[in-house]
Amino acid sequence: LRSGRGWEVVFALPETTDMIGTDVLVVMRPDFDLAAVRNGNPGMVSVAWIGDRVDRWQESAHLQGYNLLFCTSSSGVDAIARTTGRTAHLLPLAANEERFHPGTSVPHDAADVVFVGSRHDGRSRAAVDLLGEINLTGEVAIYGFGWDRPPQPAGHWRGPRRYDELPEIYASAKIVVDDSRPDRQEWGALNAQVFDVLASGSLAVTNCRGGSQDLFGGRLPTFAGSAELANLLKRHLDHPAEREALAAALRAEVLEKHTYRHRAETFKSALAALVRDSLRFAIKVAAQGADDRDGAETWQMALGLQRALHRAGHFARVDLRPDWGYGQSAGDDVVIVLHGGCAFEPMPSKINILWLTDGPDDLPLAEFDRYDHVFVASAALADRLKYRLGDRVSTLLPCVDPEVFRPVEADPETAADVAFVGGGQGGRPAIVDAALQAGIAVRAFGPRWDGQVPAGSACGMSLAMEARRACYSGAGILLHQHSDSMRREGIVSTWLMEAGACGAAVISDDLAGLSEIFGDTVAICSGAEDLAATTRALLADGDRRRAMGADLRRIIVERHSPDRRVQDILKVVETFR
Repeated sequence: LRSGRGWEVVFALPETTDMIGTDVLVVMRPDFDLAAVRNGNPGMVSVAWIGDRVDRWQESAHLQGYNLLFCTSSSGVDAIARTTGRTAHLLPLAANEERFHPGTSVPHDAADVVFVGSRHDGRSRAAVDLLGEINLTGEVAIYGFGWDRPPQPAGHWRGPRRYDELPEIYASAKIVVDDSRPDRQEWGALNAQVFDVLASGSLAVTNCRGGSQDLFGGRLPTFAGSAELANLLKRHLDHPAEREALAAALRAEVLEKHTYRHRAETFKSALAALVRDSLRFAIKVAAQGADDRDGAETWQMALGLQRALHRAGHFARVDLRPDWGYGQSAGDDVVIVLHGGCAFEPMPSKINILWLTDGPDDLPLAEFDRYDHVFVASAALADRLKYRLGDRVSTLLPCVDPEVFRPVEADPETAADVAFVGGGQGGRPAIVDAALQAGIAVRAFGPRWDGQVPAGSACGMSLAMEARRACYSGAGILLHQHSDSMRREGIVSTWLMEAGACGAAVISDDLAGLSEIFGDTVAICSGAEDLAATTRALLADGDRRRAMGADLRRIIVERHSPDRRVQDILKVVETFR
């Protein structure tokens, strides 16, 4: 990047968080605290270069904050796609062909088989252990720190060497044995040593079989045990012409595909595409943390939008309430606030969008004026706000990710003929009250139901996503009640959509416009008698229940997925660009 592009490149210690003057930050450690970064240039691009600790990266809360992802192996790329829905670019390690080349061999470093690597904390290395099990007739040389302590590789240790001496060692060897750590083998991430050895004109053999297959089509020799390593070394030492031809072919492949000049071009192209083609979205939810986010209607909706924006080629980050002032917010292009009772301070330099998925009872009208556009989950509410906002308000119903909320196998703990999912802290909902009056047994799933339903019907449990999905899937009939503000404004509940996406047969309270949205796939009841008749008819007709659930899921998938909502959001965003 320095020589080919003229970029200024600075290497920082892991604890460095003051990035003053930085345009692009590249992080190679999963434990780096990205949220602590400060003083980067406005619009600074943060990059994660993920190596052999893919699982630790996946567990990191900071992964979603990186604008651009690279992985050193295809296995890592695939794993990131599965768990995050994001595209990570393949960027393996490579060779510096200006440092490592055949012309650096020297007689005093000549050896048939070479191992370069250190032993830490008295632990041996797998490749050295295997070499100790093999009877080799040639010259074996081991370089690195820690081999002067027992157990010692008898007669083979030549002491530690500096990095700038490695070109001579590699070029003077016939074969260099590469030892990948187990975590690198697991992810098929080749060590840089492999590329350096091949660029030096010598033959490398490695225990990273996945990396050989991934980057060299299996042509790079690999081993998994002492017998295989012994056969490999004997074959290539006994047939020098074959060894030299293979080393030359692999070197040509490295020079054609695997130098840092190639990696710099891949990096630059991905960075340019991000800046040119992608918008940066921040989705703000009002939940305070892990304890309350899963029970909030907006949390799973925010995650679904994030995944859909990734699929659309954009960057998206979800910020909980304590993270609304996230250090890299200066680089955001679009901010979407999923209203949840907390006031947000929009920044004039962003496209600021408010999305109301609940009634606006606690929101002053002046709050709407601070946003560039307001989405409301009710056509009636949008019409009422047009007098003040004009074209800056439009209808956008909530959405549910049908890949997350989907039918799952029934669990006896969450199975019920008739179920209600939700907390009992606000008192017994009218639809549950009506069901009990009609003599219908209802299992109530969620916290704080004790004393509000008959003994044995209260199923106190978390309302995290997995629990809700299991309850929806296990219900013969799912009763649903909209809040007072939702009924007043005609706003359909996200949790009703979640239940529908799980294939539940839903009976809901009456809501203006509900039948226009879902047709007859949702049964609408008012009063105990109506509820009793509908519930008993559905309990007696399993085919009808299943058909209602299947049809409701189809409507959610076709019309109310995050991908559909992202299309609508992007149309509005384009009007401001």
